[in-house]
Amino acid sequence: MGSRQFGSTVLGMTALLILGLAIALPALIGGFNNGAASPTEERIVSPQMQAFELQRGTVTHIEGGTYFRGTTFDEVEVALAECPACDVVQAESAVPPHQLAVSPFWMEMTEVTTAQYVAFLNTLGSGSHRTGCAGYLCVQTQAETGSSHITQTGTGYAVANIAAEDHPVVGVTWYGAQAYCEALGRRLPTEGEWEFAARGAAGTLYPWGNTWSLDAANVRGTNTNADGVVIASAGPVGDYADYTSRDGVRDLSGNVAEWTADWFDAEHYHTLDATRTDDTGPASGTVKVVRGGSWNDAPFYARAVNRQSLAPDATSAYVGFRCVLDG
Repeated sequence: MGSRQFGSTVLGMTALLILGLAIALPALIGGFNNGAASPTEERIVSPQMQAFELQRGTVTHIEGGTYFRGTTFDEVEVALAECPACDVVQAESAVPPHQLAVSPFWMEMTEVTTAQYVAFLNTLGSGSHRTGCAGYLCVQTQAETGSSHITQTGTGYAVANIAAEDHPVVGVTWYGAQAYCEALGRRLPTEGEWEFAARGAAGTLYPWGNTWSLDAANVRGTNTNADGVVIASAGPVGDYADYTSRDGVRDLSGNVAEWTADWFDAEHYHTLDATRTDDTGPASGTVKVVRGGSWNDAPFYARAVNRQSLAPDATSAYVGFRCVLDG
Protein backbone atom coordinates (compact mmCIF):
# COMPACT_ATOMS: atom_id res chain seq x y z
CA MET A 1 0.00 0.00 0.00
CA GLY A 2 2.78 2.44 0.96
CA SER A 3 4.71 1.42 -2.15
CA ARG A 4 1.70 2.28 -4.33
CA GLN A 5 1.29 5.68 -2.67
CA PHE A 6 5.00 6.40 -3.17
CA GLY A 7 4.76 5.42 -6.86
CA SER A 8 1.68 7.59 -7.36
CA THR A 9 3.42 10.52 -5.69
CA VAL A 10 6.47 10.17 -7.96
CA LEU A 11 4.28 9.96 -11.05
CA GLY A 12 2.35 13.02 -9.96
CA MET A 13 5.51 15.02 -9.37
CA THR A 14 6.90 13.93 -12.74
CA ALA A 15 3.73 15.06 -14.49
CA LEU A 16 3.87 18.42 -12.77
CA LEU A 17 7.54 18.82 -13.74
CA ILE A 18 6.80 18.04 -17.40
CA LEU A 19 3.86 20.48 -17.38
CA GLY A 20 6.07 23.19 -15.86
CA LEU A 21 8.75 22.69 -18.49
CA ALA A 22 6.16 22.84 -21.26
CA ILE A 23 5.02 26.21 -19.98
CA ALA A 24 8.47 27.65 -19.26
CA LEU A 25 10.44 26.34 -22.24
CA PRO A 26 9.01 28.69 -24.92
CA ALA A 27 9.77 31.68 -22.70
CA LEU A 28 13.32 30.43 -22.10
CA ILE A 29 13.89 29.89 -25.82
CA GLY A 30 12.45 33.30 -26.56
CA GLY A 31 14.92 34.79 -24.07
CA PHE A 32 17.88 33.02 -25.66
CA ASN A 33 16.80 34.30 -29.10
CA ASN A 34 16.18 37.82 -27.84
CA GLY A 35 12.57 37.43 -28.84
CA ALA A 36 13.42 36.54 -32.45
CA ALA A 37 10.73 34.90 -34.53
CA SER A 38 11.07 31.17 -34.99
CA PRO A 39 11.98 29.87 -38.46
CA THR A 40 8.40 28.74 -39.03
CA GLU A 41 6.94 32.21 -38.52
CA GLU A 42 6.30 34.32 -41.63
CA ARG A 43 8.06 37.66 -41.98
CA ILE A 44 5.53 40.47 -42.15
CA VAL A 45 6.38 42.78 -45.04
CA SER A 46 4.55 46.02 -45.72
CA PRO A 47 3.05 46.65 -49.18
CA GLN A 48 5.58 49.48 -49.58
CA MET A 49 8.49 47.15 -48.86
CA GLN A 50 7.08 44.52 -51.20
CA ALA A 51 6.85 47.12 -53.99
CA PHE A 52 10.41 48.25 -53.29
CA GLU A 53 11.85 44.74 -53.32
CA LEU A 54 10.06 43.96 -56.60
CA GLN A 55 11.74 47.03 -58.15
CA ARG A 56 15.29 45.95 -57.29
CA GLY A 57 17.73 46.15 -60.18
CA THR A 58 19.01 43.08 -62.03
CA VAL A 59 22.63 42.24 -61.24
CA THR A 60 25.38 40.58 -63.27
CA HIS A 61 28.43 38.80 -61.93
CA ILE A 62 31.83 40.49 -62.19
CA GLU A 63 34.62 37.94 -61.93
CA GLY A 64 37.43 39.06 -59.68
CA GLY A 65 40.85 39.71 -61.06
CA THR A 66 43.88 41.94 -61.22
CA TYR A 67 44.23 44.99 -63.44
CA PHE A 68 46.15 48.24 -63.73
CA ARG A 69 43.97 50.94 -62.24
CA GLY A 70 44.61 54.51 -63.31
CA THR A 71 46.33 55.95 -66.35
CA THR A 72 49.57 57.50 -67.61
CA PHE A 73 50.65 61.12 -68.04
CA ASP A 74 50.85 60.49 -71.79
CA GLU A 75 47.21 59.39 -71.96
CA VAL A 76 46.15 62.39 -69.84
CA GLU A 77 48.01 64.79 -72.15
CA VAL A 78 46.27 63.35 -75.20
CA ALA A 79 42.88 63.59 -73.48
CA LEU A 80 43.49 67.18 -72.33
CA ALA A 81 44.57 68.18 -75.84
CA GLU A 82 41.08 67.23 -76.99
CA CYS A 83 39.48 69.05 -74.04
CA PRO A 84 41.61 72.06 -72.99
CA ALA A 85 38.93 73.31 -70.58
CA CYS A 86 38.76 70.02 -68.67
CA ASP A 87 39.96 69.68 -65.08
CA VAL A 88 43.72 69.07 -65.08
CA VAL A 89 43.97 68.35 -61.34
CA GLN A 90 41.30 65.64 -61.38
CA ALA A 91 42.77 64.21 -64.59
CA GLU A 92 46.19 63.88 -63.03
CA SER A 93 44.72 62.32 -59.87
CA ALA A 94 44.28 59.15 -61.96
CA VAL A 95 48.09 58.87 -62.34
CA PRO A 96 50.09 56.64 -61.96
CA PRO A 97 48.72 53.28 -63.09
CA HIS A 98 49.10 50.64 -60.38
CA GLN A 99 48.18 46.99 -60.02
CA LEU A 100 45.02 46.28 -58.04
CA ALA A 101 43.35 42.98 -57.19
CA VAL A 102 39.56 42.92 -56.89
CA SER A 103 37.44 40.10 -55.45
CA PRO A 104 34.35 38.86 -57.34
CA PHE A 105 31.13 40.83 -56.86
CA TRP A 106 27.73 41.45 -58.43
CA MET A 107 26.82 44.78 -60.03
CA GLU A 108 23.47 46.21 -61.07
CA MET A 109 23.32 46.29 -64.85
CA THR A 110 21.77 49.74 -65.01
CA GLU A 111 21.71 52.90 -62.93
CA VAL A 112 18.98 53.18 -60.28
CA THR A 113 15.88 54.74 -61.82
CA THR A 114 13.53 57.41 -60.54
CA ALA A 115 10.76 54.82 -60.12
CA GLN A 116 13.03 52.53 -58.11
CA TYR A 117 14.07 55.36 -55.82
CA VAL A 118 10.48 56.47 -55.30
CA ALA A 119 9.64 52.92 -54.20
CA PHE A 120 12.46 53.19 -51.63
CA LEU A 121 11.23 56.55 -50.33
CA ASN A 122 7.76 55.08 -49.81
CA THR A 123 9.23 52.53 -47.38
CA LEU A 124 10.51 55.43 -45.28
CA GLY A 125 7.26 57.40 -45.21
CA SER A 126 6.07 60.83 -46.24
CA GLY A 127 8.53 63.66 -45.63
CA SER A 128 11.40 61.27 -44.91
CA HIS A 129 13.49 62.42 -47.86
CA ARG A 130 14.65 65.46 -45.88
CA THR A 131 16.49 63.64 -43.08
CA GLY A 132 15.74 59.95 -43.62
CA CYS A 133 19.19 58.89 -44.81
CA ALA A 134 21.53 58.80 -41.79
CA GLY A 135 20.10 62.16 -40.74
CA TYR A 136 20.86 63.75 -44.12
CA LEU A 137 18.83 64.70 -47.18
CA CYS A 138 18.18 61.62 -49.30
CA VAL A 139 17.17 63.27 -52.54
CA GLN A 140 15.72 66.50 -53.85
CA THR A 141 12.02 66.46 -54.67
CA GLN A 142 9.97 69.14 -56.42
CA ALA A 143 9.65 70.78 -53.00
CA GLU A 144 13.37 71.58 -53.24
CA THR A 145 13.84 72.04 -56.99
CA GLY A 146 11.51 72.26 -59.95
CA SER A 147 13.85 70.08 -62.01
CA SER A 148 13.21 67.02 -59.82
CA HIS A 149 11.13 64.15 -61.19
CA ILE A 150 9.95 63.20 -57.68
CA THR A 151 6.88 64.72 -56.04
CA GLN A 152 5.34 64.29 -52.60
CA THR A 153 1.78 63.02 -52.28
CA GLY A 154 -0.47 63.01 -49.26
CA THR A 155 0.84 59.64 -48.12
CA GLY A 156 4.24 59.31 -49.75
CA TYR A 157 6.05 59.92 -53.03
CA ALA A 158 5.41 59.52 -56.75
CA VAL A 159 7.17 60.04 -60.08
CA ALA A 160 6.09 63.51 -61.22
CA ASN A 161 6.56 62.78 -64.91
CA ILE A 162 5.79 59.26 -66.05
CA ALA A 163 8.26 59.65 -68.92
CA ALA A 164 11.06 59.89 -66.35
CA GLU A 165 10.24 56.61 -64.56
CA ASP A 166 13.06 54.79 -66.33
CA HIS A 167 15.51 57.69 -66.20
CA PRO A 168 18.31 57.56 -63.62
CA VAL A 169 17.44 59.21 -60.32
CA VAL A 170 19.40 62.45 -59.86
CA GLY A 171 19.58 65.05 -57.13
CA VAL A 172 20.45 62.21 -54.76
CA THR A 173 23.08 62.63 -52.06
CA TRP A 174 25.77 60.07 -51.30
CA TYR A 175 23.86 59.31 -48.09
CA GLY A 176 20.69 58.79 -50.09
CA ALA A 177 22.45 56.42 -52.46
CA GLN A 178 24.05 54.47 -49.63
CA ALA A 179 20.74 54.14 -47.75
CA TYR A 180 18.97 52.83 -50.86
CA CYS A 181 21.61 50.15 -51.46
CA GLU A 182 21.69 49.10 -47.81
CA ALA A 183 17.90 48.73 -47.75
CA LEU A 184 18.31 46.01 -50.40
CA GLY A 185 21.22 44.33 -48.63
CA ARG A 186 23.58 45.86 -51.17
CA ARG A 187 26.16 48.66 -51.08
CA LEU A 188 27.85 51.28 -53.21
CA PRO A 189 30.82 50.01 -55.26
CA THR A 190 34.33 50.91 -54.22
CA GLU A 191 36.22 53.03 -56.73
CA GLY A 192 38.39 50.02 -57.56
CA GLU A 193 35.36 47.81 -58.22
CA TRP A 194 33.71 50.46 -60.37
CA GLU A 195 36.77 50.89 -62.58
CA PHE A 196 37.33 47.14 -62.84
CA ALA A 197 33.72 46.66 -63.97
CA ALA A 198 34.20 49.37 -66.59
CA ARG A 199 37.65 48.35 -67.87
CA GLY A 200 38.15 44.67 -67.06
CA ALA A 201 41.47 42.91 -66.76
CA ALA A 202 42.43 44.24 -70.20
CA GLY A 203 42.26 47.79 -68.88
CA THR A 204 40.40 49.37 -71.79
CA LEU A 205 39.88 53.13 -71.79
CA TYR A 206 36.09 52.80 -72.19
CA PRO A 207 33.72 49.98 -71.18
CA TRP A 208 33.40 48.86 -74.82
CA GLY A 209 37.06 49.21 -75.84
CA ASN A 210 39.74 51.82 -76.50
CA THR A 211 38.08 53.88 -79.23
CA TRP A 212 35.64 56.71 -78.53
CA SER A 213 32.38 56.77 -80.51
CA LEU A 214 29.65 59.41 -80.50
CA ASP A 215 27.15 56.55 -80.66
CA ALA A 216 28.43 54.90 -77.49
CA ALA A 217 27.30 57.11 -74.60
CA ASN A 218 25.04 59.98 -73.58
CA VAL A 219 27.48 62.85 -73.08
CA ARG A 220 27.42 66.52 -74.00
CA GLY A 221 26.84 67.11 -77.70
CA THR A 222 26.15 63.52 -78.73
CA ASN A 223 22.34 63.73 -78.90
CA THR A 224 20.34 65.93 -81.28
CA ASN A 225 16.68 66.02 -82.24
CA ALA A 226 15.27 65.90 -85.79
CA ASP A 227 16.04 69.61 -86.22
CA GLY A 228 19.65 69.18 -85.20
CA VAL A 229 19.18 70.82 -81.81
CA VAL A 230 21.35 69.36 -79.06
CA ILE A 231 19.33 67.47 -76.44
CA ALA A 232 20.86 67.97 -73.01
CA SER A 233 19.43 65.63 -70.38
CA ALA A 234 19.71 62.15 -68.95
CA GLY A 235 17.94 59.45 -70.92
CA PRO A 236 16.39 56.07 -70.11
CA VAL A 237 18.83 53.71 -68.42
CA GLY A 238 20.42 51.06 -70.60
CA ASP A 239 19.71 52.80 -73.91
CA TYR A 240 23.20 52.18 -75.31
CA ALA A 241 22.86 48.41 -75.44
CA ASP A 242 25.50 48.01 -78.15
CA TYR A 243 28.20 49.63 -76.00
CA THR A 244 28.16 47.75 -72.72
CA SER A 245 31.03 46.47 -70.62
CA ARG A 246 32.28 42.94 -71.23
CA ASP A 247 29.83 41.75 -68.53
CA GLY A 248 26.84 43.59 -70.01
CA VAL A 249 26.81 46.52 -67.58
CA ARG A 250 25.30 49.59 -69.23
CA ASP A 251 25.92 53.33 -68.98
CA LEU A 252 29.19 53.12 -67.10
CA SER A 253 30.19 55.97 -69.38
CA GLY A 254 27.79 58.90 -69.63
CA ASN A 255 24.09 59.41 -68.87
CA VAL A 256 24.79 60.24 -65.20
CA ALA A 257 28.01 60.10 -63.24
CA GLU A 258 27.87 57.65 -60.32
CA TRP A 259 28.63 57.81 -56.61
CA THR A 260 31.16 55.32 -55.26
CA ALA A 261 31.85 54.34 -51.66
CA ASP A 262 35.34 55.89 -51.44
CA TRP A 263 36.58 59.22 -50.15
CA PHE A 264 38.44 61.21 -52.81
CA ASP A 265 42.11 62.12 -52.41
CA ALA A 266 44.00 63.46 -55.42
CA GLU A 267 47.19 61.85 -54.07
CA HIS A 268 45.74 58.43 -53.21
CA TYR A 269 47.16 56.67 -56.26
CA HIS A 270 50.65 57.68 -55.11
CA THR A 271 50.30 55.76 -51.85
CA LEU A 272 50.97 52.09 -51.08
CA ASP A 273 47.39 51.79 -49.81
CA ALA A 274 46.18 52.13 -53.40
CA THR A 275 47.64 48.71 -54.20
CA ARG A 276 45.88 46.85 -51.38
CA THR A 277 43.58 44.04 -52.47
CA ASP A 278 40.04 45.40 -52.58
CA ASP A 279 41.27 48.91 -51.79
CA THR A 280 38.53 51.00 -50.16
CA GLY A 281 40.27 54.34 -50.48
CA PRO A 282 41.32 56.83 -47.80
CA ALA A 283 39.95 56.38 -44.28
CA SER A 284 38.41 59.84 -44.27
CA GLY A 285 37.89 62.92 -46.40
CA THR A 286 35.53 65.74 -47.32
CA VAL A 287 34.37 64.64 -50.77
CA LYS A 288 33.43 61.29 -52.32
CA VAL A 289 34.63 59.81 -55.61
CA VAL A 290 32.23 60.14 -58.55
CA ARG A 291 32.82 58.12 -61.73
CA GLY A 292 31.69 57.78 -65.33
CA GLY A 293 30.83 61.30 -66.54
CA SER A 294 27.34 62.52 -67.38
CA TRP A 295 25.08 63.86 -70.11
CA ASN A 296 26.44 67.34 -69.29
CA ASP A 297 30.12 66.36 -69.50
CA ALA A 298 32.53 66.25 -72.42
CA PRO A 299 33.68 62.78 -73.59
CA PHE A 300 36.89 63.42 -71.60
CA TYR A 301 34.95 62.64 -68.41
CA ALA A 302 33.48 59.44 -69.86
CA ARG A 303 36.92 57.83 -69.87
CA ALA A 304 36.77 54.90 -67.45
CA VAL A 305 39.95 56.10 -65.75
CA ASN A 306 38.72 59.60 -64.96
CA ARG A 307 38.03 60.64 -61.37
CA GLN A 308 35.65 63.34 -60.17
CA SER A 309 34.41 64.24 -56.69
CA LEU A 310 31.46 65.72 -54.83
CA ALA A 311 30.60 66.38 -51.17
CA PRO A 312 28.50 63.50 -49.77
CA ASP A 313 25.65 65.82 -48.72
CA ALA A 314 25.60 67.64 -52.08
CA THR A 315 23.18 67.00 -54.94
CA SER A 316 23.57 67.31 -58.68
CA ALA A 317 21.40 66.92 -61.76
CA TYR A 318 24.34 65.04 -63.25
CA VAL A 319 24.96 62.41 -60.56
CA GLY A 320 23.15 59.14 -59.78
CA PHE A 321 24.32 55.69 -58.69
CA ARG A 322 24.05 51.91 -58.87
CA CYS A 323 24.59 49.21 -56.23
CA VAL A 324 26.76 46.13 -55.92
CA LEU A 325 26.60 42.92 -53.93
CA ASP A 326 29.40 40.81 -52.46
CA GLY A 327 30.14 37.49 -54.08
